[in-house]
Amino acid sequence: MGSTPFQQVLPDAIARAENLPTLPAVALEVLDLARDDNAGLEDYSRVLSHDPAIAARLLRLANSSMFSLGQEVTSIERATVVLGSKTIQLMAVSFSLVGKLSGSNAAPGFDHAEYWGRSLSCAVAGRELGRLLQFTIADESFLCGLLSDIGRLVIAECLPEAYAEVQARGEGWPTLAQEREILGFDHADVGGALLQAWKLPAVLSTAVAFCGRPDELPADVDSVTRDLVRIVHIAQLLVAVLREEEKGTYLRELHRASEAAGLSRQQIDTVILALESRIGETAEMLEIDVGASSHYDILEQARRQALAIASERRTTSDERRSLRNGASAVSDERTGLGNRAFLDEVLDGELRNRMYGNAADDLGLLLVEIHGLDELRERHGESGCDGFLEAVGLTLRGLARASDAPGRFEPTVFGIVVPACVTEGQERLGERIVEACHEIRIAIGRRTPGLSVCVGSSTLATVSSLDDGERLVKAARDALRRAIQKGPGAVEVDRI
Repeated sequence: MGSTPFQQVLPDAIARAENLPTLPAVALEVLDLARDDNAGLEDYSRVLSHDPAIAARLLRLANSSMFSLGQEVTSIERATVVLGSKTIQLMAVSFSLVGKLSGSNAAPGFDHAEYWGRSLSCAVAGRELGRLLQFTIADESFLCGLLSDIGRLVIAECLPEAYAEVQARGEGWPTLAQEREILGFDHADVGGALLQAWKLPAVLSTAVAFCGRPDELPADVDSVTRDLVRIVHIAQLLVAVLREEEKGTYLRELHRASEAAGLSRQQIDTVILALESRIGETAEMLEIDVGASSHYDILEQARRQALAIASERRTTSDERRSLRNGASAVSDERTGLGNRAFLDEVLDGELRNRMYGNAADDLGLLLVEIHGLDELRERHGESGCDGFLEAVGLTLRGLARASDAPGRFEPTVFGIVVPACVTEGQERLGERIVEACHEIRIAIGRRTPGLSVCVGSSTLATVSSLDDGERLVKAARDALRRAIQKGPGAVEVDRI
């Protein structure tokens, strides 16, 4: 967008609209201070004290888990010291805009709850990702995430009838392409131009304009803006995992974008889980109702969908190649978990993360053998055997963390790839699996036989080549062999 004038970017219906959002007075004063090299923290305290609502929110921010130093902050003067001038600038603008826009008169049919749920989630996710990547623009990421969809709100207010058609096409939350097809422009154009009109820093207006299409970012854009676009784009994909129906598709895109930025799948999955409390805390601070949802359940659903997508694509690819090399789909029909091909794929990805990315955690593989499965099959038939397999699969799925990858390794052996582990943690997980499987009872006729398992596990501290995956598998097999020799319920762990 560069320095394109606001009026040239937008149609007159928007550029001249009387209800076009303007910056609140406190935000204008804070931005004036930001441009004053002589302004100090006491100047920010003075300006903010004139708006009790903003001051109260900044106090709550200073005492939140994001900034708290363990000692309660009770004055806006102390809050400015704890937060620092840059955070004060950006958060004051954010909080003042939330207060102004939450009473918006957007067109009927515009889902304000969905808008604020996505915007707030994108803001919090942007800040967490910025901190995780150790960028110095974490606070800019919050404001940019919060404003990333403000163009939707503007269009819905200024062109309600036209945007109603766009919303119908996009089932309530249209894409940039759908907006451009009907309107000739999109909400990213509007949002970026609006921030220009507000005279916010160019890094913010450019990032809002391009975070939804990072590939179109001009080549001459500075590295800070490029980093901000990358962060907010990843944050938007993360929000899509949380809010869209096609969670698996967005999870795959999120993992690809995150890995390109230097974040492992395990790290990004951990961010998704951590955001549940962060979003709730920030929503409460801003007095916005974004609803409640279990991020663990959402991540599990997204992973199951992603697995189904991978299975479908692998099968289609195999058909085109006449099942070259005998490769199979990556899901196990009996248990609904991944199969050996899936586990190999996950293991290969984790090895590459350690070789070419920044993943530094130990990598673990845990194998679970159902004791005497052939005997159970002979005694209770194939259906009884299938019941035990399904029950063990459900048990492993329930015990594994969201970042772990459980699957059926061999006909009588299950596996769990553990991206971040310690030897003691592997042993404890093995013991929990033994205990949980011991409680399984399958009704077969008038009998409810139980079962027992043995567990072998290995952990890998350093990866020097992709062949280390074979070392990890061999060590886990050896540990499992020793556990079987000890008898039902045994757990053995190796560290290589």
